[in-house]
Amino acid sequence: KGAGVEAALLKEAKSGANDRRNTAINVIGNRMTPAATNALLEIASAQDAVSITAIKALTRTGNGQLVSKLIPIMIGTKDESIRDAAQSGIVALVQKSGDNELGVSQLASVFGASNTDGKVAIISAVAELGGDTAFNLITTSAKSPVSEIRSAAYNPLGNNWTDPKALPGLLDLSKSAPSKGDRISCLRG
Repeated sequence: KGAGVEAALLKEAKSGANDRRNTAINVIGNRMTPAATNALLEIASAQDAVSITAIKALTRTGNGQLVSKLIPIMIGTKDESIRDAAQSGIVALVQKSGDNELGVSQLASVFGASNTDGKVAIISAVAELGGDTAFNLITTSAKSPVSEIRSAAYNPLGNNWTDPKALPGLLDLSKSAPSKGDRISCLRG
């Protein structure tokens, strides 16, 4: 308890053996003081062996205000595991906040500047969150010249989009999709 304990935990979380860092990260994650939150964001951004633990700690005890801090991690990392953890964390924090449209808007605002992996992660995240902005981003992405982006868009539209307004677009996409697999995904909807 107290500042001395927190300082020791923060030091251990930032520089120690990975197993000790993971333990310290989980402990400071439960504290969620401003210093702990900043340290966890720094660790998550470092993209090293304990980044995922830091992202999970932020997700477990954080709130919707952390979404804007996790988005750059998700779209900026080359590590698929870190990107997946950040994407899951963003979705969970947005859902916790109860304002899915705001979360989708935050993700949509960085879509154009993201690389292909980042765009695919954004599509997946907004598909889980739903709403009109998500639908528009996904249907626009389904027409992308980049096959990975197109496939990422076809999947949620064809497999789990529950709003019937997707049906006319899916029918059109099923006729124009360049690959047989993408046409089949569209027809599943």
